[in-house]
Amino acid sequence: MNRTVLRHKYLTGFTMVELMLTIAVAAVVLSIGVSSFQSLIERNQLTSGINQFISSMSLARNEAITRCKSTTSVE
Repeated sequence: MNRTVLRHKYLTGFTMVELMLTIAVAAVVLSIGVSSFQSLIERNQLTSGINQFISSMSLARNEAITRCKSTTSVE
C-alpha cells in the first residue's frame, strides 16, 4: 500500500517536455493574435480620423448655414 501511494505521487504532474510544448504552442497562438490585433488598431485609427474629418466638415457647413455665408474647402 505504501509503494502504491509513493508511486502515484511521482506520476502526477507534467513533464518538462509537456510544459515546453505548451509554452511553444501558446507563443505561436499569441503571436498570431497580436498581429491581428495590431491590424485592428490601425483600421480603427483610420476610421476615427475619417469620422473626425466628416464631423469637422459638417460643423463648417452648419456654421455657414447659420451665418448665411459660403464655405470653401482647401485640399
